[in-house]
Amino acid sequence: MTRFEYATETFDSDHEKKINHALDKRGIEGWELVSAAPVGLTQTRLFYKRAVEADSQVAA
Repeated sequence: MTRFEYATETFDSDHEKKINHALDKRGIEGWELVSAAPVGLTQTRLFYKRAVEADSQVAA
């Protein structure tokens, strides 16, 4: 069974270079951008997920 790990980051909306850098970095680490949403009038929050290996042990 696949498990997912989730993360968020918040940036000032006018910091496009920082947002793009974060997306590149997260992509290299295996994160997938799920959505981006405005926070108030001046910020953007990015939501990520990535699959993590499930435990190989099965409960008896």
